[in-house]
Amino acid sequence: MNIKSYKLLTTLSLLSALSACGGGSSDADSAANPPTATASSIVTFGAITGFGSVFVNGTRFDVSTAQVSDNNRSATSDDLKVGQTVRIEARDNGDGSLPKASRINRDSVVEGTISAIDTVGGTLTVLGQVIHVDSATMFDNRLSPASLSGLTVGMTVEIDGFVAADGSIHATRIEPHAATADREVTGSVAALDAALKTFQIGTLTVNYATATLNDFPATGPANGDLVEVKGTSLNSAGQLVATQIERKRIDDNATRGADHVEFEGLVTRFVSVTDFDVNKHAVTTTSSTRFEGGLATSLALNIGVEVEGKLNSAGVLVAHKVSLHHEANIRIDGNVENIDLAAGTIKMLGITIKVNTNTRFDDKSSAQDRFLALSKLAVGNHVQVRGVEDPAVANQMLATRLERESGSATTVELRGGVATVAQPNFTILGTTIATTPSTTYRGITATALFASTTHPLVKVRGVWDGTTLTAQRVELETDDAMHD
Repeated sequence: MNIKSYKLLTTLSLLSALSACGGGSSDADSAANPPTATASSIVTFGAITGFGSVFVNGTRFDVSTAQVSDNNRSATSDDLKVGQTVRIEARDNGDGSLPKASRINRDSVVEGTISAIDTVGGTLTVLGQVIHVDSATMFDNRLSPASLSGLTVGMTVEIDGFVAADGSIHATRIEPHAATADREVTGSVAALDAALKTFQIGTLTVNYATATLNDFPATGPANGDLVEVKGTSLNSAGQLVATQIERKRIDDNATRGADHVEFEGLVTRFVSVTDFDVNKHAVTTTSSTRFEGGLATSLALNIGVEVEGKLNSAGVLVAHKVSLHHEANIRIDGNVENIDLAAGTIKMLGITIKVNTNTRFDDKSSAQDRFLALSKLAVGNHVQVRGVEDPAVANQMLATRLERESGSATTVELRGGVATVAQPNFTILGTTIATTPSTTYRGITATALFASTTHPLVKVRGVWDGTTLTAQRVELETDDAMHD
């Protein structure tokens, strides 16, 4: 897969404005008349990264009194899961308390039956839509195993994710779904035939002759519209007979009036740094826009981003911050050696791993703790962590995803770029990998590995003694391998 992922998320900071009260300037006057916090309204869209309230795009929201819906069906906050994409309306009182969510709607992108699976390329096909699975995709624990290998052709699934420029979908969560007649797909309208009342989303043809249309102009759907289609049956021509179609937009009344708007997704149209779309929604930047995780010149089609700002009168989001997301190319599978709650880090295979509010936690151990967090980990826990190298700290990893497994790991795995070589040893993120005459190689030879000057990406499986990882196997890797 050559479409870049969007899985290193950066923390959102909501700045509360303070306005002075009273007219005096003395300390006594200031104490008697403290600054008054100014409330602000928030609308955010993104994938859930954790619980203990709900974390989305690095912000923790108080959901205690929120009205929750799941694809417009009544639900509770307990029904929400990591990796699901949600839209949250909230209010920040500006007093240091958590922003309080009033409405949360989980909105999946595909619901239907799997027609094809490509385990090598890391894709599956549902209702004619190509679904990419990568390092950020969360799999429901009801799948066995909870990975791409746990899916089969003919299985009914529900998928959350983001639509790419080519109409394919990058999954943030995949879960099994009851084998009902309900079908649902989100994507861009193409090959519209207004006379026949048909259009295509991917390779799926939608017949909307009898559908209820929501939020469309009198002229109906148009090519390029981002739409959500619901139906219950395929006709004799293999077309999805739509019962309801909704045009998906961020510029509704709540969003237009919000003080702060934020959404996460892929760049689906790119003309310039000041004229591009994210999830089919127009974004512009100014000379004061901050770029994090990369330079403005790195923006391009299918780059994953998180944009923050406010809608202008034309419904365009004027971004004051754009955070670029990167492919998680490091993976560690082993046991926790140290936990530093104050620093927000754990250590595995001698590597310091930074965890933050954007790290997606998933408990696949027998505990099945929905509220898994750094504070609930223990030394000796078996975990699998994915992420990227911290650009600010050498040989430190930023975790985008952490899964706790049952038991303890006797053999460990480390995936990353080879940094230095000194045969028979090499290093990854400062950890020494020792090879022996019994070490086996896949996709690369020992000679090629130790002669390489290009820092190949490899996966090492072996035994960790606290200082050195003795390799049983060294395997050449590609970015596509991160879906397993």
